[in-house]
Amino acid sequence: MVKEFLSRKGVPYTEKNVAYDRVAAAEMINRSGRNGVPQTLIGDQLVVGFDRPRLEGLLKPYANGAQGAYTSGVSLGVSVADARTHAPDGGPGAYVGNVKPGSLAARAGIQTGDVILALEGQSVPDADSLIAAAKRLRPGQAISVTVMRDGQRRELRIKD
Repeated sequence: MVKEFLSRKGVPYTEKNVAYDRVAAAEMINRSGRNGVPQTLIGDQLVVGFDRPRLEGLLKPYANGAQGAYTSGVSLGVSVADARTHAPDGGPGAYVGNVKPGSLAARAGIQTGDVILALEGQSVPDADSLIAAAKRLRPGQAISVTVMRDGQRRELRIKD
């Protein structure tokens, strides 16, 4: 429910599957003292479970471009996780778990199961790096994306 809520709001996020990612699981327990999921970190505030009013309240300062807002940069329309823990080869990159229909990523041909290796020539070692790189892009900018699909590197172009 948290992922659906954030996606509807256009908020970029990094999903960490603590069932497979031991480092993320340890980080989650250290941060919250709990092993229940979902846990959502917004700024330095932790939300355990799906607490819609609290999530909306924490996101409100970002909605109008304040504090490096989620409205800045470019939303690719993908849900990603670290490839090292989710992709079959376990290499670097951002593993694409979902592509929103009609999004920039969908129009560029990015598919579920792709691993994004670079964005605008900048290496993408993990999901957090992809999100940070997308935040630095300008809406309307043509964007080059390097993905790995079925063992083949592919160069794709995204145009808003």
